[in-house]
Formats: sequence, C-alpha cells, structure tokens
Amino acid sequence: MHLQPVDVVDDISPEDFKKNYYTPMKPLVIKNLAKSWPAYHKWNWDYFKQLVGDQKVGLYNNIKSDAYTPINTADDYKTFGEYIDMISKGPAGWRIFLFNIFDHAPQLTKDFIWPEDLMKGFVKKYPMLFVGGASSITHMHFDIDVSHILHTQFIGRKRVLLFPYNQQHKLYRKPFEVLSLADFSNLLKQLRQY
Repeated sequence: MHLQPVDVVDDISPEDFKKNYYTPMKPLVIKNLAKSWPAYHKWNWDYFKQLVGDQKVGLYNNIKSDAYTPINTADDYKTFGEYIDMISKGPAGWRIFLFNIFDHAPQLTKDFIWPEDLMKGFVKKYPMLFVGGASSITHMHFDIDVSHILHTQFIGRKRVLLFPYNQQHKLYRKPFEVLSLADFSNLLKQLRQY
C-alpha cells in the first residue's frame, strides 16, 4: 500500500477545484472554506447541548459488525447532552452515526453556506452530524451512494484513510455490504503518534 498525503490549500478557485479535484475525484482539504460561516464561531458542544441536548441519539461502539451484528443498529442510546458530557471527560470509543441534527434544530442550516461555486448536488439536501469521542473508530467502508461529500471538521481531530473507487477490489469488500474485511484501525493508531 502506498500512502500519500491529501493536498491542502488555504483557498481555491472553482475552476482549479473542478479541474484538479472534483472531476478526477481527488480529495482536498480547504483550510479556509468554513472560516466565514457563522458556524465557525457559534458551533461548540454547549451550543449544541442547548439546542438538542434532550434529544435521544443512537450510539455506536468500536466493534466491527459481523454476520450476526446488524450494521446500522445502535449499540446504546443516550441523550445528546449525556453523550457530549461522556466524550468531554476523556477517551470514549463511542460515536454518533448519521444524526440529522437539522431535523431537530433547523436554524442550524443558516449557520453555514454551501459552496455552490465548488459543487452542487444531492448531498446538499442531506447534511448530517457525525460525532466521535477520542478513540472512536469508523471501520473501513464504502459509501453506497458513491457521492462527492463536503466533510467539515469543527471540533477536535480526525485521521482519515481514503482509497480511490477503482481500488475497491483490493480492500476485500464484503459481498452485499458496505464494510471491508480490511482493518486499518491499528495503522490509524500508529499514525496518531505522528
């Protein structure tokens, strides 16, 4: 396996983005993209707890599902506020998966500006909040809709391994599932040291 860093820019023109990243389906980190959004200054755990702290959310642990474990069934439930309190205390291998916070607090959609000049499409209509405590893992998987996404990191750090779609056969995709048999979680733990 040949690992390469993802390109990082402060800003990019729509023309350069489409030519060099969007069309060839190459990932890119745009450091200043969200800095002008109200969310950049407003979004934090206290703000979210104030808006949706009483909302019950499904929590997912780090155990990789198998033939006996349903893939999208939560392992536990807590209120959003209880979950934030838990992960704020230190490493907690639990994450929230596909929580549509905007259904419960639609005013949050006014806190960010979709970069229409860079990309348009289906995913814009379905923004989601993904949250994970320190030490939480999302196992190697394939996004079934094969969409272009805009993943914006507001709090904390995240390590991500991305593989080109044309390399999926090398990742031992489970038949009729989105998960891969490959396990890169130990590699990510080693990368955290750097």
